[in-house]
Amino acid sequence: WKGRRIIAADGSTLRLPESPDTLAHFGRYNCGKNVQADACPVMGRISEFTDVMSGLIVSAVLLPISVGEESMAEGQLKLVVEKMQSWGEDKLLFVYDRGYPSKQFILSHLALKVDCVFRIPSGFNKQIDAFVASGETDGVLKLYDEAPALRIAVFPLTSGEQEIILTSLLDREKLLYLDGVVRLLQFRYYVPLVDLKRSTLLGKMSFSKKKIDHFLLKDK
Repeated sequence: WKGRRIIAADGSTLRLPESPDTLAHFGRYNCGKNVQADACPVMGRISEFTDVMSGLIVSAVLLPISVGEESMAEGQLKLVVEKMQSWGEDKLLFVYDRGYPSKQFILSHLALKVDCVFRIPSGFNKQIDAFVASGETDGVLKLYDEAPALRIAVFPLTSGEQEIILTSLLDREKLLYLDGVVRLLQFRYYVPLVDLKRSTLLGKMSFSKKKIDHFLLKDK
């Protein structure tokens, strides 16, 4: 897309069969204070990076439910970059939803010299909040002393909310007028985990094994 390989990250939870092994390793889902713990299912958390144009899963891991999506993705990022570069792909653009941005994760992309696009939640950064409140829709902000300036784009959603985008791509001609932003965000939904989430919700997945070795995804 515009000379870059787009890699999207997504995460999901996966209900697992109950056994002493799976319970000890993955833990139970927190069903809330009004539900007894042993009534809650054993669950793991999946994190996946996918080349959205080809559908190739570049990295996938399954970890305990207590580990957050952003932490998992940060642990995978360097490996994904190295793997893609070994295949001759060095112009990479990573796309993330609102659950992923953190200062450290953003800086990790810049340190690895790869581009990124994050959907930003309200309250993430005071400078960004002030920019949005000003009514501006496109600008460049110096958010972190140890990093170059980043671009902010703001546009309305049909729900009446505002979409806030933070990106390392500064060149309007190569990336962003608002239609380009919308197109980039749509790429996220090509990640195969969308189908996994649907299958899990509909109860279409089943497992014949309960030993822990059958559930550990080896990221190579």
